[in-house]
Amino acid sequence: MLICGEPRGIVFKEQIQFFTSLYNSLVKDGHILDTYCMFKLNPTNDYIQSEEGLQNFNVLLDLFKPKYLEFFYEFKEDQWLRTKFKQIYPPCYFSQIKMIDNLINQCGSIDYDLFLRIRPDCILNQPLNLNSIDSETVYTSIKCDAPGNDQFFYFSKEMLQKWWIPIIRPSLNYIYDLDSSSSLCPEYFIFNHCQRKQIIGSGLIRDYNSITSWIDYPRKPMILDNFWSNEQSYAKLKIRMDKRIFLTILKHMITKYNGIMHTDIPV
Repeated sequence: MLICGEPRGIVFKEQIQFFTSLYNSLVKDGHILDTYCMFKLNPTNDYIQSEEGLQNFNVLLDLFKPKYLEFFYEFKEDQWLRTKFKQIYPPCYFSQIKMIDNLINQCGSIDYDLFLRIRPDCILNQPLNLNSIDSETVYTSIKCDAPGNDQFFYFSKEMLQKWWIPIIRPSLNYIYDLDSSSSLCPEYFIFNHCQRKQIIGSGLIRDYNSITSWIDYPRKPMILDNFWSNEQSYAKLKIRMDKRIFLTILKHMITKYNGIMHTDIPV
């Protein structure tokens, strides 16, 4: 399982319940899971930068026991990309695909049968079943205006060799040269180069009691019955702590998992 992106809603207690249910259901189905995590911190808007956020995040660490865990603020290419495109942030394709590819590289020589990518703020609207897949197909969540959805997708070790390594990985060397007036989202490129199938609904947690989906039409609010249940915890997440104290506590917390902190230099 590859979890990467900005932490955002991953420290909501409701999202922790989702990840706990997803993880336990896959284990119950007989799957052996290894988890690899890479989180890009946002210095202006991260709920994890709170006492409640750190406590909640620690619950997830105890669940996942990640084989690889890294926090960082930016890639070394980000500054050049911002200058090139005169944007505060670089085009999203590079940043998102670079994180996924970094985690795939961290898997090293382990012969995994399946690679499953999910954003930290992504939630699925129904149970996931991985017991029957076509090794030549990339499976994604539903996105009505794209061939697939990069919020959530999974693929076999065969497609790692046929699709990701020869096609997607090299794209990091040229996709960011596209004109910045139409910054490319990954799903409009990566899923055009494989056999794919959209099989499950997903949404992104934007804030408390706010989930956005692309199932029926773009950015439709997703309503999940009995999902939001802990407004008291959410209130505590909004109490931000000093950045230096936060980073010190976080660094100590992730040492148990040999976590890496690249919060002072680009990676």
